[in-house]
Amino acid sequence: MLQWLTASGVRRTDLLARITMAFGAAALAASSPSTAAGGAASEPAHVRLEVFTDHRSIGPGESFRVAIVQHIDRGWHTYWVNPGDAGLATQIDWTVPQGYSVGAAEWPVPAVFRAGPLVSYGYAAEVIAVQEMRAPAAFGAGTGNLSVDVKWLVCHESCIPGRATAHIALEETPATAGAVDPAAMRRINAAWRKLPRDAPWPASLRADATNVELVIHGAGSELGARTPVRFLPLQWGQIDNAAEQVAAWTAGDLVLTLRRGDLRDAPIGTVEGLLVTTSARAGSEGRGYRLRAAATDPPTPH
Repeated sequence: MLQWLTASGVRRTDLLARITMAFGAAALAASSPSTAAGGAASEPAHVRLEVFTDHRSIGPGESFRVAIVQHIDRGWHTYWVNPGDAGLATQIDWTVPQGYSVGAAEWPVPAVFRAGPLVSYGYAAEVIAVQEMRAPAAFGAGTGNLSVDVKWLVCHESCIPGRATAHIALEETPATAGAVDPAAMRRINAAWRKLPRDAPWPASLRADATNVELVIHGAGSELGARTPVRFLPLQWGQIDNAAEQVAAWTAGDLVLTLRRGDLRDAPIGTVEGLLVTTSARAGSEGRGYRLRAAATDPPTPH
């Protein structure tokens, strides 16, 4: 079993080469990849993969959604798109028939994990990523065979790379609309409602050698000045994940002062990420808002 300690303070930059080699070694050691067929689950160590779609059949040009579910053992966690100071993002790679299109994976708001001086972002217990797909405009009667290869890193006191493949056989009906799977549709709808949404407020930023100041214009009028918030950066290295985030509410705007991260010497023109409310009014609790803030002045090299 491939393991190494991360809770002792090994930074993400020092892990990447070892993680890459570990994935390669794990692939060589396995006689064949783990497979989950038609929504059944495969079970690498500490993570069980489940994949299903909200349709039983599909008509020409129709859209449908696919759920990629990680069932994670208690005490372990996998990682968000930006894993933070340690870890590795889950990779999802689809192989689909000609003419099918695959949208980006949509992930829910991650949890924040702390281990000594390190902060990482990820998921415990269960996480459902959702992807939208579209069938081609025309096809004959048959079966659309879709397969997905998923790689992850799962961590507790040690980290283990995992990998599994899953397959979906979707009936193609060239002359009629497709049929939904009601139970699967309910599960995907529930997961969809938990996904971050686009922020309704414009945002801008100012940056110097030490800090990034995010200004979310008009956020105060909806969130309320006492709403605890946290910004989770989409790109590694722009923000110091472990540093305190200072929030101020000014004339209806939310101003977040963030410490710059490992890439503090690089110019910074835009920052993307999630503004997460941890307690809010009127049902907004735990909601994530997708933000993109651009510098009010051209970035200056430091």
